[in-house]
Amino acid sequence: SAERMLRIRSAFSGCSSVFVSFVRPNGTTLSIKGTCTNKLTLGPVTLDASGTWTVFVDPVGAATGTATLDLT
Repeated sequence: SAERMLRIRSAFSGCSSVFVSFVRPNGTTLSIKGTCTNKLTLGPVTLDASGTWTVFVDPVGAATGTATLDLT
């Protein structure tokens, strides 16, 4: 297991609403967080399974834009 922090800077239309989650290799969600600002920190989170993890970024509604993710 490893502890990770995910920091996100986003520029989405509207209120910059975005939901972010860590998804385990088996497809289940470990942690999820939403924000209506352009900065979000998720964690620290302990990755409790080996394999390839996915960071899922989901802007709310029809929002479009960019996101920069820093995983430490």
